[in-house]
Amino acid sequence: GTIISDADTLFATFICAADDEPQVPPYPDPILDWTSSVYDAALHGCGATNFAVRANDYCFATEEGDFKFGGNAQSISGKRWLHHTSLLWDYEPARMGLLRMPKRQPAYRAQRSHGSFVRGLSQTLPSRDAFCASLAAAAGATWELTPVELEEAQAA
Repeated sequence: GTIISDADTLFATFICAADDEPQVPPYPDPILDWTSSVYDAALHGCGATNFAVRANDYCFATEEGDFKFGGNAQSISGKRWLHHTSLLWDYEPARMGLLRMPKRQPAYRAQRSHGSFVRGLSQTLPSRDAFCASLAAAAGATWELTPVELEEAQAA
């Protein structure tokens, strides 16, 4: 789908060789299950206990309905895969209003407008830094992470 991307959008991508994660077969559902467990742990680390996956979207499940905060895309090639997530930290309602109502919608959306369907992580989590640290810790529980500065990554 189409998204509004700005400074309040976070992006995270897991890139993996199947041999490095043999418990995650290189197919869409197992990859989504695995990445969902990482996000669930990260959100729990920030005190959010209502994480849900609905129609391949990351949501908060509430009494008022399910609110999307993350959309996913995958690419699988042989024994390598990547799982990309665009995460809404916050958003400008006027910008969100520019998006048209999609013809195809997941059932949980229930024909709600974008403003009624999405909820930024900032409305639930204590801070952006806390979430990023918790996500790094959740991913680090599986993989050995090596922090690098932006310049070092750009030169690689």
